[in-house]
Amino acid sequence: MPLSGIETELAKHWQAAAQAARAQTGNGHGATQGVSRARVLNLVVYAGRHVVEPATGDDPVAIVDRVVATHPFRTILVVADESDDAPSMSAAIKTRTHESGDGRKIMHDHVRIDARGPISDGLPSIILPLLLPDLPTYLWWPGDPPIDHAFWLQMVEACDRLILDSAAFSTPRLSLSQYAAFLKTSRRYHTFGDLTWTQLTEWRDLITQIFDNQACRPCLDTIERVTMEFSGRYWSRHRNAYRPNPAAALLLAGWLCSRLGWEPGTCAAEEDTLRYELRTQRGHTI
Repeated sequence: MPLSGIETELAKHWQAAAQAARAQTGNGHGATQGVSRARVLNLVVYAGRHVVEPATGDDPVAIVDRVVATHPFRTILVVADESDDAPSMSAAIKTRTHESGDGRKIMHDHVRIDARGPISDGLPSIILPLLLPDLPTYLWWPGDPPIDHAFWLQMVEACDRLILDSAAFSTPRLSLSQYAAFLKTSRRYHTFGDLTWTQLTEWRDLITQIFDNQACRPCLDTIERVTMEFSGRYWSRHRNAYRPNPAAALLLAGWLCSRLGWEPGTCAAEEDTLRYELRTQRGHTI
């Protein structure tokens, strides 16, 4: 459908659903058959080709389909294939209806934009007018954040919360470092989250519990080596293949350094092994 006609088509869907509900009520099919149009936030998702394919139950497109089935969001899903040399964009809309606890039907909408070719600076001019005013906007970017790209900067500026997933970065070490630098220099305050970091919550709790006992605290000064084994995988655009993913291990190691006052030094990378030299507050090397 034409990109300029998205809101018009959504309005038609809403009117058709409301008319159908009134007709059903008039035919005696219950007094609570009215349809309410509800949206509690704007959710914008940018999914690159390697993040979406091969399709699994955990890819962003499948997750969005599951979420919007029961949650009243205005969802804007951008599925991008940046490897295509012929730029083009198309859109499709979908409305969802589910019943609330009191029998009312709740309707919300989902917009999908398929973009081929390099990331277009014109995308924000299509996405931003679709954001509903006076609602928080969440931007979920599953792949590598293009820190210096105008499109990325405009979308971050418009959002209230930025959600990343470092497990989907194609260059985890580089992307984590670039994003950390971006946060330090960003002029706009926004909250952010990393799905991989959230998944480490129980691991951080377990490690902390070891030293909850005051008698164990002195052992922190005697640590000589920390070894982390990681699993999972990420798509390496350099090797054009899936590789073991160190993102979670890097985040957990960074957390340990921040809590214990360790300063990271040199890093040696050998195949799928990373070796960091750390210096403690007492000058010891780990």
